[in-house]
Amino acid sequence: MKVLDIPAACVDLTIIRADHHDRFQAAIEQANIKSHHYYFPRLLFSGQRERRVLLFEEVSGSILVYGLQERSSGLDLGLYVPPIPFQPTALQWALARMQEFNKGRPSRIDWVQEKEAALMAGHGFSLSLREQEFIYDRAAVVALQGPEFARVRRYLSSVKKYGDLVVRRFTQADEDGCMTLYRKFRGQLQSKGVEPKGFSAMVNCLKGATGLPLTRLQGQVFEAGGAIRAYSFGGPINSDYGCAFLTVADHDFPGLAYALRHQMMMSWPNLTYFNDSTDNNRPGLREMKQRFRPIEMHNIFKAQEVKGAARRQASL
Repeated sequence: MKVLDIPAACVDLTIIRADHHDRFQAAIEQANIKSHHYYFPRLLFSGQRERRVLLFEEVSGSILVYGLQERSSGLDLGLYVPPIPFQPTALQWALARMQEFNKGRPSRIDWVQEKEAALMAGHGFSLSLREQEFIYDRAAVVALQGPEFARVRRYLSSVKKYGDLVVRRFTQADEDGCMTLYRKFRGQLQSKGVEPKGFSAMVNCLKGATGLPLTRLQGQVFEAGGAIRAYSFGGPINSDYGCAFLTVADHDFPGLAYALRHQMMMSWPNLTYFNDSTDNNRPGLREMKQRFRPIEMHNIFKAQEVKGAARRQASL
């Protein structure tokens, strides 16, 4: 895959690599993050695309993650998330860099978690709701007690009909089998009129997952009939929140999408909550995630810098 060339104005910024995980994890822990957009493997594997690359620097004790994006109007530099952890001086530094690079155009922050929305508004940004994340009580999902989880229990019980089902940890030898399944999975979605997202992240994850410690990312595969029928990747955002990063299940094997999530949450007993990202405006996916009884629908915003007269009017 071709990667975007880095312009001279950004050569002092660093492309995120696997060996940066400790630096990011310390900052994310300090910032008390709950959004899946900050999950280090997501930053690592989603960051390198043909028309976008994620870069970072450290300023005033914060990590600044930038998105360098190729648009029809040319290259654009924005903050991917607010400073981690937030420091006003780091934000001002980032704003100055973006304004110089973008020749004065309003700066943007792609993903702002709910608790930082008012903070960004106070620093001259307007915000618009972008999506909602599903947050689960991990222990409640693992236990699956009570009538509210009856449907999930039935789906998990249905998996028993795959008598030769084997669940095991992902190894690099599984890359081709997982990719074969993913192509089938994409075709199943496309046949329903859904254009799946995240192809580059999936390819990068399958190639690079084993380069991260198991304390950061674990992959699991579900085999039946001699082939991989489902797989997932996830791990801790911080010491409280986990992230269901990538989940793929063959639609010809009902129940495995439920089993993936249940198995993942069982695999991280020290975490309290799990973030299962958004529903991508897919009604079927939304219905399934609702059946795990989220304790919170966590709002994620996009922030745009308010400039000049518009900013003065907003402050009145």
